[in-house]
Amino acid sequence: HDERGGTRYTRVGPAGVSDSGDNGGHAETLKAVYVDTGENGQFSVDEFVAISTVGQMEFVTPEEIARNLIAEVRGANTGKDVIDALNIACMGPTYRAGFVRSYLLDKLRRLQDEFELKDDGTLAMAFEVLGPPRLSKLLYEAYLLKLAYGSVESASSADPARMSAALSGLIETNLSLRKKIVSIGIPILLETAGRLRLLRGRDVAIPKKIAIDLADADAVDAWADAGWVDLRPANMAKWSQRMTALQREIALIPASESSSRYVRDRDFWGGAGGTAGESPIDPGEIVGWLFNTEDQGERGRD
Repeated sequence: HDERGGTRYTRVGPAGVSDSGDNGGHAETLKAVYVDTGENGQFSVDEFVAISTVGQMEFVTPEEIARNLIAEVRGANTGKDVIDALNIACMGPTYRAGFVRSYLLDKLRRLQDEFELKDDGTLAMAFEVLGPPRLSKLLYEAYLLKLAYGSVESASSADPARMSAALSGLIETNLSLRKKIVSIGIPILLETAGRLRLLRGRDVAIPKKIAIDLADADAVDAWADAGWVDLRPANMAKWSQRMTALQREIALIPASESSSRYVRDRDFWGGAGGTAGESPIDPGEIVGWLFNTEDQGERGRD
């Protein structure tokens, strides 16, 4: 609004009424013509002139937008589909990246052997940079299973209560591993004789700015699923089921299969080279497999 000579002028539509004004105690309404541009708001005539002149924003009519929308729904290619344009313009995974991945992983594994494992015998599974916290939680749970059982087959046949005790024992006795988990904001949930205990660092990724009450069963289950290393027998039973599902998937692949039909075949999971034909637990690949299957989150275009 502008204030001139004690009178407050407010832009309104032709039939509009000002809700304020001051001119010697008498309200005064200024009526003005405007252009309703929809989501961009209402413009005065000369605002519209300035913004729509050649070389500025100019404008497009609602009818043209609707025409393109209807054409796209009918299957016509208008060239105005923003989602399709982004899909085409954005780079996807490349052949070169796939080619160097195996060499990169070999080098990283050698560096882990040289520095991390020689230092304290354990590996850092996550830094809690990628997010969400569930990624870190799953990686560390899978890593603990690897340390305790080694193979998919051994983990799938383990009793959940014994599995819980075995993994809890690793946490209780390995200070370095415990620090690596809680220092990135991922708490560790333990259960002994029905009593819950939470190991945590100063900062917690899940939940944020909410007091943690272990007596709230529903909240604990939600938080544990979202971003806590959950060593309760119930979660161990879930991991046993996951390993059984993976084992079943591997078994369905014919031993003589050598085509490109399967991306993750028996050799991929290491069944051919593992101890007694078993498949070693690879935390990263297993969590990626969970994202594809359990979470139905496979990405990319077929």
